[in-house]
Amino acid sequence: VIISDGEKGSPADDANVRVGEVITKLGHERVDTLNDYTNLISDYETGDSVLLLLKREGGSRFVAIEID
Repeated sequence: VIISDGEKGSPADDANVRVGEVITKLGHERVDTLNDYTNLISDYETGDSVLLLLKREGGSRFVAIEID
């Protein structure tokens, strides 16, 4: 899932998630499609923290974001 937009001041913005990065994992689960992401994120509640594995330009990094 490619990040195509970001909201200023959002948890993703605070974690420095950037447009163009690709979410490849959410928690310990692989994300291949938007449907995968939607199903996985629905398991979390407001205030939960979730770990994302992001790829960009040949590198990857983990970021933790809080669900709002």
